[in-house]
Amino acid sequence: MCDEIIRKKSNNIVYILIGDFNLITNGLINSYRKLNKEELENTYHKEGVSTRINQIWISETYSNKLLNFSITPLTFITSSDYDIITLTMDTSALI
Repeated sequence: MCDEIIRKKSNNIVYILIGDFNLITNGLINSYRKLNKEELENTYHKEGVSTRINQIWISETYSNKLLNFSITPLTFITSSDYDIITLTMDTSALI
């Protein structure tokens, strides 16, 4: 499904893809990397392995509206191996 969305993307539609991805962005912007050029935080932790597989990608034309990306550990809330990811953006142009 993600590949189909990326292949059919249009410049007049804002695409926001959220999930556990392992594919090439192909024109979409990784919102975490856009806002955190030097930081290396992960979203998945299990048996000594950590990686950032939970991601939020957005259309390049809207990437200048990104305000903040945060990763919240779930260690003390649930027994999940995944952390919560949150993206804050200016949506005034969409409403």
